[in-house]
Amino acid sequence: MQRFLLDERSFRRSLLWSVLLPLLLVAVLAGVLLWQVGALLEANRWVEHTSNVIGALNRTERLLVDGETGLRGYLLTGERRFLEPHERSRTTLGGQFSTLASLVVDNREQSERVNRLRTRAESWQLYARGRLTASGAQRANLQANLEGKRRMDELRTLIQQMLSVEENLRAIRTSTAQSTASGTILLALVALGTAGVILVVFVRARLVQLDDEYRKLLKQTRSQTEELAKREERFRRVVESNIVGILFADLEGQIHEANDAFLQTVGYSREELARGQLRWDRITPGEYTPADARAVAQLRQSGRCEVFEKAYVRKDGAQVQVLVGAALLPDSDSDEAVSFVVDVSERVRAEVQLRQLAETLEEKVEARTDQLQQANRELEQYAFVVAHDLRAPLRSIQGFVEAIVEDCGRTLNGECREYLERIDFSGRRMEQLIDDLLAYSRLGSTEIETRAISLEAAVSRALEELSADIQRSSAVIRVERPLPAVQADRVILVQVLTNLLSNAIKFVAPSVTPRVRVYARQNTSQARVRLWVEDNGIGIAPDRQERIWGVFERLHGFETYPGTGIGLAIVQRGCERMGGRAGVESQKDSGSRFFIDLAEG
Repeated sequence: MQRFLLDERSFRRSLLWSVLLPLLLVAVLAGVLLWQVGALLEANRWVEHTSNVIGALNRTERLLVDGETGLRGYLLTGERRFLEPHERSRTTLGGQFSTLASLVVDNREQSERVNRLRTRAESWQLYARGRLTASGAQRANLQANLEGKRRMDELRTLIQQMLSVEENLRAIRTSTAQSTASGTILLALVALGTAGVILVVFVRARLVQLDDEYRKLLKQTRSQTEELAKREERFRRVVESNIVGILFADLEGQIHEANDAFLQTVGYSREELARGQLRWDRITPGEYTPADARAVAQLRQSGRCEVFEKAYVRKDGAQVQVLVGAALLPDSDSDEAVSFVVDVSERVRAEVQLRQLAETLEEKVEARTDQLQQANRELEQYAFVVAHDLRAPLRSIQGFVEAIVEDCGRTLNGECREYLERIDFSGRRMEQLIDDLLAYSRLGSTEIETRAISLEAAVSRALEELSADIQRSSAVIRVERPLPAVQADRVILVQVLTNLLSNAIKFVAPSVTPRVRVYARQNTSQARVRLWVEDNGIGIAPDRQERIWGVFERLHGFETYPGTGIGLAIVQRGCERMGGRAGVESQKDSGSRFFIDLAEG
């Protein structure tokens, strides 16, 4: 052990550069970047807001000018047609002032100017109504008309003052937005560079092992690909050999592709096939319709049908007796099937070949299925091994921390002890993350067998596991009994309920006592049970509710709400393994209602 111990000075340097600095730097950069992006969005919003105020002021000025112009034209000519812009201005100004007032509500001085502007505009409108009712001689009164011009000049001056204020605000806010954008870009580049350095330092040790694994998988994949290519080549040769008729058709009757042997059997050309004129239901005599219906039912039920005898009507009107066998294509989304058609005159040879082709097709499907299953098992095993291998270096770090505390505890100063506590905290957090990752991986690899499980017993067990958290938070849990039974795996069901109840207790606002309600609703028509977990927590915005089910997805910082970000992923995957699903109904700051939906027990 002694040769692994570091003196205080070396320990502090190694600790600072290899552990704390990268982690803290990434966290700080991420937080500052998020703050910077928020500041940029806020600055751009204020620039746009100021532009809207300026636009509203310009529209208000145009309405006032239109009103004055219309009034002046009428006073000079006495013609009513000049009053149209004046009337339009009079009816529109009220709404325009309301819009302007709502835009500057955040600016007390501008709000006061809007009120003065509205008051003066109303005074001008009273003056205008008086001028409109004056006699012909009074309308020509120069002194009265000059009074109207004086009042309008006051309105324009006040609007120009407001425009000047808003233009200055827009210039300041635009400059702020530009500087914020530059800072955001620079910070993003720094964060990207830091992340790259961290990846190089901490992932490099795994590259050799990953390369070996990749080469092994690549070798296996190449071998499987070559074998698959050989099988596909054999199948292609069978189709093109025209030993038997082969066609690809949907279950509604349309034939999409066929080889020459089939076209020769029914007497149609490939051009007619390409034009969609060839349908197996139209060239089948009516007495064989029940046999076709049974074959279609077998295909829908099991993916293949038994070989049966029927007849086709050739293009020249003659009937030809054939043996038909079919199987659904495994990768088809439209119930497309491949069918083999053999002339009955060569029955013996055709039956042998048809069985061989059917077996080959089945083996091909099974081989592809096995390949996919094997790939899934390898990926799950790989995730398990990676998470499991992380335990060894983690335990080494924790062992060194314990050794340093035991051997050098009295010689370490307060700063070093703080470093050790941070390492221990990070280690425990990493250990929880590994445990959750392993639990999530096991959900995909463990064989489960569902049976009738009492929801009451499962909820009680989950509450027992959370008793310490409930006592520490003084949470109030109300379970509305009785709860029905469901089809589930007991261990997975308790794990799902524990995660949901833990989140309900954890995600509450500071100084708020968690209150959780657990109840169930049965859908007898569909034989389903939905269990609800309702809380008084901080809620989830609708646009973020899809994200919470992903692995490592967190909507809040670890310091605010501790956790690994895997709990809800385990809930969703566990429900899917048990033949059910999970969901949530929530609004921000209004609590959440999570549910799991399972079959009745």
